[in-house]
Amino acid sequence: MNNNTNNILPNNNDADKQKLLQELSNDIFSDNEEIDNQFETDANIGLQAIDDNKINSIVQSLNSDLSRHISKKKKRRGIFTDPSNIYITIITILLLIVIGYLVIRKMIG
Repeated sequence: MNNNTNNILPNNNDADKQKLLQELSNDIFSDNEEIDNQFETDANIGLQAIDDNKINSIVQSLNSDLSRHISKKKKRRGIFTDPSNIYITIITILLLIVIGYLVIRKMIG
């Protein structure tokens, strides 16, 4: 296969390749910095628009919601909530296995 497909630049000057790569990386980093600066500016404007007392009440409500959510225990639903149901189920399955084994043994022998 022809190696010209890997060479997308018109000339083989390594200095030009390095310069092009450097310009591309600078553009990428400057775009990220611009986005970060815009986000920070918008966040600061939004926070300055809110009253200090309102911020404290919001923080308190978030903390109480978080603690309530963490402390709330999930109710277990299903047939295996009681340990006795688990034991009964295991014994029933074992009995079915033994009965099935005996029936198959009688049929074969």
